[in-house]
Amino acid sequence: MPLNYDTTTIQNFDKLDPNLTNILISLTMSVHMGEITKNNWKEFYRRIMVLERLHGNFSVKDCDKPFYENYIQPKDIQDRIGLKTNSGELTQGQFDKTLRVATTHMARENIERMISEDYMEDYDELTLEDLDYEADTYC
Repeated sequence: MPLNYDTTTIQNFDKLDPNLTNILISLTMSVHMGEITKNNWKEFYRRIMVLERLHGNFSVKDCDKPFYENYIQPKDIQDRIGLKTNSGELTQGQFDKTLRVATTHMARENIERMISEDYMEDYDELTLEDLDYEADTYC
């Protein structure tokens, strides 16, 4: 399904960075929120902030600045209140659980790779069975 969007209700849209707007349009799929409103912009920002800390910057505004100064800022989200897409929706709890499960799987895959490639010579006693637990145990 294509991602459709509507920016017609964003105030001062013509003064905003179009590249960042396009990034945020795409990120509505990653954060599972199809709209930025006055009531949900903080949650939208929280989800982006978490994903950026896990995966790195989604936007590079100034290559001469340290990476942490290029993170998407709360004002970037506030400025785009009114953005709407056809992205699927998850509640805060559903998003957090999905993120927790995905992060646990990523960590497990990295450890499996490290074990298989002998990166962990000092930890010969560590086996995949030691890691055999469900990510949603802590829900």
